[in-house]
Amino acid sequence: MQPNIQALLAEFKDVFQTPTGLPPNQLQDHIIPLIDEGKVVKVRPYIYLVVQKVEIEKLIQGIKQCGVIQDSNSPFASPVVMVKKKYGFAYWKVLSKDVKTWVQACPICQKCKSDIATYLGLLQPLPILNRAWAAISMDFVEGLPLFKGKTTILVIVDSLTKYGHFIALTHPHTVATMAQAYLDQEYKLHGASKSIVSDRDKVFLSYFWQQLFKHLGTKLHLSTAYHPQTNGQTEILNKQHSLQKLRNQKLSPKYFGPYPVEAKVGEVPYKWKLPVGAQIHSNFHVSPLKKHIGFATSNPDLPLIGSNGSILKEPVRTFERRMAKRGNQATTKVLVEWVDTYPKDST
Repeated sequence: MQPNIQALLAEFKDVFQTPTGLPPNQLQDHIIPLIDEGKVVKVRPYIYLVVQKVEIEKLIQGIKQCGVIQDSNSPFASPVVMVKKKYGFAYWKVLSKDVKTWVQACPICQKCKSDIATYLGLLQPLPILNRAWAAISMDFVEGLPLFKGKTTILVIVDSLTKYGHFIALTHPHTVATMAQAYLDQEYKLHGASKSIVSDRDKVFLSYFWQQLFKHLGTKLHLSTAYHPQTNGQTEILNKQHSLQKLRNQKLSPKYFGPYPVEAKVGEVPYKWKLPVGAQIHSNFHVSPLKKHIGFATSNPDLPLIGSNGSILKEPVRTFERRMAKRGNQATTKVLVEWVDTYPKDST
């Protein structure tokens, strides 16, 4: 070897040593700069001869047999001739039907989803009348402006012809004045009726009122709770809608339960097995009921009911407070979490 080459190898002997790890950091590493958004070169770097290609395939086959490498099971491995689409190897034939069945049996959907179908009508038909004014209904309209000393109107509606009488009364009115107005304005024109439908006003519940119509041969039918269709003909003539500033009930449950049926007590009412301590009557008309679909679950407790029949909701805490404009006034709105609800259901 030439002396100059030997001197070069001796000077840089650390470069020609066999490496035992990663190379040390250099002042400038070897890099290949690429152009931004440039196309990657996709050409074969080497072209092997036939003899070399055969030897490489034998080498790879030996490594595979030793378990060092294995074939890829991915459908996107190269080379790719044809790849199956996602729906090619997984198809649900009755997807829409199964989804509909699952939603119908979902307990949360059954409680919170209201029925938007039109009310089908009375399940127990009313008796057919053979003459006008054989069956009438009564109700009061109170709180009207004072006119000739009278602020109350007694509404009497015929169930057959839907004709109405409006009798002005003073307030407060007694049972005697009420009975005299009925005899002067109704009885002398149409005679005694077979039945009278009314609400449970103190006048209609008085002993004098009941004895009067008992002697006239008229049956008194009083409406019960959650039966607005009982005296609906009278309510249509003097209807008035009143709104209160209550918390948003849009996402609140529309139904409670499920509860088992104990017995059928009539043509349309059913007796239910309610939880111990329930403050409502166990008999219900069939119209507000809904069939439960799915597996039977444990009977949940009913919500607290106020003296007026409304559901009581107790607040737990407030999350947020902000000012809002209502009309020309500034009001405060708070985000409240309620009892027996999740934080995401706060209103």
